[in-house]
Amino acid sequence: MFNMLGATLKKQWSRLSTYSGSRRLSMFSLILLFGLDIYVLGLLFNGMQEVSRIIEYPELAISSGCQNMTENFLKLNAAEKADSLKRFVVVSENYQYDWMSASGFVENEKLLVCGQVRDKLHSYANYAALGSLYLDFDKRSNTIASVHSAIRELKSSYDSSLLEKIAGQKREDSILPAEATAIKSTIAQKTANLTELEKKQTEVRRAIENHPLVRDYITFVEALPIATEFAAARAKYEHLSFWYPVKVFAAEASFLLPLLLLAIVWNLRALKVQSHIQTLISSHLILVSAIPIFGRIVYFVYELLPHRFLANLIASLERLNLGFLWNYVAILGGIGAGLVIIVIAQRTFFSPARQRSARLRKALCRECGEKLCSADQAWCEFCGTNQMGVCAHCGESHRLLAYYCNHCGGALDSKSPS
Repeated sequence: MFNMLGATLKKQWSRLSTYSGSRRLSMFSLILLFGLDIYVLGLLFNGMQEVSRIIEYPELAISSGCQNMTENFLKLNAAEKADSLKRFVVVSENYQYDWMSASGFVENEKLLVCGQVRDKLHSYANYAALGSLYLDFDKRSNTIASVHSAIRELKSSYDSSLLEKIAGQKREDSILPAEATAIKSTIAQKTANLTELEKKQTEVRRAIENHPLVRDYITFVEALPIATEFAAARAKYEHLSFWYPVKVFAAEASFLLPLLLLAIVWNLRALKVQSHIQTLISSHLILVSAIPIFGRIVYFVYELLPHRFLANLIASLERLNLGFLWNYVAILGGIGAGLVIIVIAQRTFFSPARQRSARLRKALCRECGEKLCSADQAWCEFCGTNQMGVCAHCGESHRLLAYYCNHCGGALDSKSPS
């Protein structure tokens, strides 16, 4: 097979680099011709990109804003649901100006439910009653955080003041702003104030969660057919994503194949009429057209099988609780790939002919491959294998690995290299 491949490549190179049968092209002509090949090849790849843009890449019909405010929204607790509505109620000037991108929705929602949710949320903008509750809650949250910080600092000062008191240090020598009794009283006041703030905050939180607008949105979302609509949209997206590489491949093939067929027909006609110039040019055109086709086929198989087919196969096995079967497939595939690599390596890099030539060139034992003391050594010192024979043409000794006698040049066996 490899000899046939080598002969085919040699024949094609001869066709691409010769003119009028056996006359070789000059170096300048070859450079010019292959430069034109590269130019045409670049145009072909550019044309493939242009054709692939015709096929629209599939997009999931569910926008991020729609998913967050429907499917993900229903998984939140009451407080988180109320907080997620805040940015749609308390709308700043900048947010209102670019409401779509800021909220994750799009102007032309592909799903009806997403359009309904977008319009519903947009109608909540600057709702005064609920907005004032959100602003009051945020303001009090900042106050509570400040009080917590002040209490931590006072407790630290109180501990230091107690240590000074235990040590008997005079008040005028202290670096603290107040004595322990005053600090303790201040802590008690702030703690009571904090309790009142947190109590009020809890009431505001409850008022927000139970606000008619919040309850209305929760009821609205729960009544939508979210599960069925989203499942159908995701199934459609997976279907389109699976067939997208096939469509791109078909579009690019429709661009490349006519040129390849034209080049083949032109080449056959040129051979028939024995037009050497046309034969040369059409042969180059066939090569240039075949390169992107072959590359696209390889990329198509790589893209479709590993990323699409195998992913779908594994997902199907997992749904059937048969995921362990994939391990057997992977093991068998690894063994098969390893055997193929070994066979290819044995027939190319580690073929008997290559090993024989390498051992002959490096003066190695023909059996075990160990280094011999000299090229005319009769026996191997490691395995005891005989290394020398007698030429049938001149009677002189020669290495058994040799293809030709080094004395008379006679062929020593039928496996002599050509």
